Amino acid sequence: MAEKVDQFPDLIGRGRSYPWDEWLDGDVWKLTQGEDFTASMSNFRGLVYMKAQDRQLQVRTRVVDGAFYLQAEPRAALNGGAS
Repeated sequence: MAEKVDQFPDLIGRGRSYPWDEWLDGDVWKLTQGEDFTASMSNFRGLVYMKAQDRQLQVRTRVVDGAFYLQAEPRAALNGGAS
């Protein structure tokens, strides 16, 4: 049966604002699933690439021992200066 509630529910895991400017600053970042992000590793990787592309950055990622590593730099920096 339908019921009236006091407020609209928060979305869990969606719409969360991650510190992209910090994570995409050119340094190497080690992120932990469940602490730093809530998505699956593969979904989060796709989101990282999308956010980097929005900023005209090239990004590399790697998952090692359950940790997610990322580094984003201007496109020419990660591929040896070629554009």
